[in-house]
Amino acid sequence: MDLNARFQIASTLVYLVLAFHYFRSKKQDTVSSKCFTGFVISIGVNLVFDFITLYEIFHIDRFSQTVVRITHQIFYLTILSTILCLFLYIEALGRSEQRRRYLYLSIKLLPSIFAVFVILFGDLDFNIQKDYAYSYGSMVNMLYLFLIIYMVCILVDTFIYREQITPIRCKAIQRGVLIWGIAGAVEYVFPRYLITSISFILLFLYLYLCMENPNEYLTEDTGLPNERSLRAVLADKLAAGKSFYVINIVLHDLNMIHGQFGSNGLKSYIEGISKYLKNELNYNNYQAGRNRLSLLSEGDYDEILSLVKAIERRFQQPW
Repeated sequence: MDLNARFQIASTLVYLVLAFHYFRSKKQDTVSSKCFTGFVISIGVNLVFDFITLYEIFHIDRFSQTVVRITHQIFYLTILSTILCLFLYIEALGRSEQRRRYLYLSIKLLPSIFAVFVILFGDLDFNIQKDYAYSYGSMVNMLYLFLIIYMVCILVDTFIYREQITPIRCKAIQRGVLIWGIAGAVEYVFPRYLITSISFILLFLYLYLCMENPNEYLTEDTGLPNERSLRAVLADKLAAGKSFYVINIVLHDLNMIHGQFGSNGLKSYIEGISKYLKNELNYNNYQAGRNRLSLLSEGDYDEILSLVKAIERRFQQPW
């Protein structure tokens, strides 16, 4: 089996495990979380077209030039979108989920727009040997230039937003980008080794474990979104300029319940309240403290009063 095919198979297996765990977990409704999800999806699409383009190169006589060109263009565009999503993810973290103005984003996205133009209309050639093959041309060169530009932008952001993102997470981002940079340099110098896919997986794995593991936003005992999750959502809503209400439910009798029924009884009690808020009232809620549940509502004042009264009536009944 070709070495590059082995790289891709290994990358795909690791990706499937990580993606399964990531998508089955509850994620935050924030700009940064959406950007990271886009990053993960782009990697998945990239892996698919990595397989397709590798097969096409070694069986190029079976496909028309148009088909080969289009699949390679899609492959390069997925690389572009992956790095772009990562850049926007860092920007969102650095600005505490605040949206950028359109003018600022337009300036930042100019290199990507130019890269898309070259990918669509640039030259693409192939060097096909007995045991290896790779593509080259203005399309590939532009892609490398684009990646260098945005890698530098990401690294600069980690210094500009060092305090907002926190130094530890900035170091994680820098090391993750360094992993991809080294892999890109190796592939550029030795184009016969197509390791783009495995480098993306390593970057995904590193950032996922260091920064975007959904379990870090959940309370260990009950599995409910924790205070960190609540703060992230609040920051996103404040940045978006949305009006909303926060309703806090303080549970005063937890020590008594724990003393009588133990940890499992306490867990069931909190989970029962949470299910009521989510299933019957259709509100996501957060365990913002050991004895506090919080829920957010964007409804009007009358709706909030009705919601509070419904909660009061339910708490007058046994759970």
